[in-house]
Amino acid sequence: MLEGTDEHKRSPEEQAVRKKLGTVIDEEVLRQAKVAAAAEGVTLSALLESALKEHLERRPQAASESVVASTRGVMAADLSLLRAIMEEESALDV
Repeated sequence: MLEGTDEHKRSPEEQAVRKKLGTVIDEEVLRQAKVAAAAEGVTLSALLESALKEHLERRPQAASESVVASTRGVMAADLSLLRAIMEEESALDV
């Protein structure tokens, strides 16, 4: 169940910034979303908002996010190999 996503559970500040959205969606996708929302005990709006937030969180990094910060620890490298690479002259030519 999606916690804190129903309108009555939102603070007045959160309710104030909500916008109505009109869009076109595949009929079968809409039917499945309604069934899923009912099964989870949440509104269709809450289900769609949660799914959209999850999608946006998985997007590639924003331009303002540091590449170094977002990739820190992703690829382990032997320290001696890293030193050798950094000592090469071509590594300093940017």
